[in-house]
Amino acid sequence: MWQQRIPDETRLRYLADLLELLPKRPDVLELGVGAGVQSSRILAERGRLTGVDISRQQLRRARERLPNATLIHGDFTSVELPRATFDAVVSFYVLNNLPQEELAPLLRRVADWLRPGGWFLAASRARTIPVGVASGSEQRCTSPAASPRRTGV
Repeated sequence: MWQQRIPDETRLRYLADLLELLPKRPDVLELGVGAGVQSSRILAERGRLTGVDISRQQLRRARERLPNATLIHGDFTSVELPRATFDAVVSFYVLNNLPQEELAPLLRRVADWLRPGGWFLAASRARTIPVGVASGSEQRCTSPAASPRRTGV
């Protein structure tokens, strides 16, 4: 599987950068929570994690690894969530699975789900989707080859 070829330390470096920006016990939404890998477990231990995934089998695995998380079965492009609920929204290596025309509407929804001053972190293996963090109307992105620390804030 292609995802196994992505070094976990890259994902964890981006996550560490994000966690430095968040409150002590943040509310975080993970789009495509999958099976509850290490980055998801860190988010669940650090704060209140809500994860959305379309795969029932992946959510079953995630429930075993993330017993305190709120897990939602559904398509994150259409799931209904309250406005201004999350300090951060994260998405690791799943946005590249979306048709290009669905990306802009999803990003508008992400902005609605974020609290004022909230952060969005997305990592993708697709070159057309930037890697970086965004807060409110401000966005800073970097290419996959650049240092995650340079996403800066």
